[in-house]
Amino acid sequence: ASTMTSDGSKVVAQFSSNDVFCLTLSGDLIWLRGLTYDFPNAANGLGMSSASYRVKNAAYPIIEKLANVIKSEPSMDVMIEGHTDSRTISTDMIQDNWDLSVKRATSIIRVLESKYNIDGSRLIASGRGSTIPLVPNTSKQNRAKNRRTRIVILPNLNKFFALIAAEE
Repeated sequence: ASTMTSDGSKVVAQFSSNDVFCLTLSGDLIWLRGLTYDFPNAANGLGMSSASYRVKNAAYPIIEKLANVIKSEPSMDVMIEGHTDSRTISTDMIQDNWDLSVKRATSIIRVLESKYNIDGSRLIASGRGSTIPLVPNTSKQNRAKNRRTRIVILPNLNKFFALIAAEE
C-alpha cells in the first residue's frame, strides 16, 4: 500500500523523516513537492571526500532509492548538481572547483545509468563550484558540509507546455 500525505499526495520515496518526495496527480499535470534533496556530504561518511568525485559504496542505497523515484514517474527529469568547498584545486584530472563540481554530478549520473538503467536523456549534470555554500567554509566540518551533490526533481517541461498549449 502506498503512503499518502494529509493532502492526498503519494509518497514515492522517503530518504529520512524530513526528506520526502511526493507526487500529486491533477489530471495529466504532475505536481511535485519536495523538489530538492541534498545528497549526504562527506561529514557523515556517504558523500565525496575533499578533491574527490568518487562515489562511496555506502552511498549506493540512497542512489538506488533515487533511481526508484526516477523510474516511478517517467514524466520527470532529474538534475544532479555538484558543489564544492572553497579550497582551491588544480590537478592533472581536475582543473578547478567548477570542474570538480561537474565531475561530482556526472559520477552520480554514471551510476544511475550503468547500475540502475536510468535513461540518460532524463538526467542533467550541473556544477555550481563553490558559489553556493550551505555554511561558511571556516572549518574542516563546514567544508565537508559544502561538498555535496544536490538532487533536483524537475517536471518534464515539454509535457508541461504541451498540456498548456492543449488547453488554449
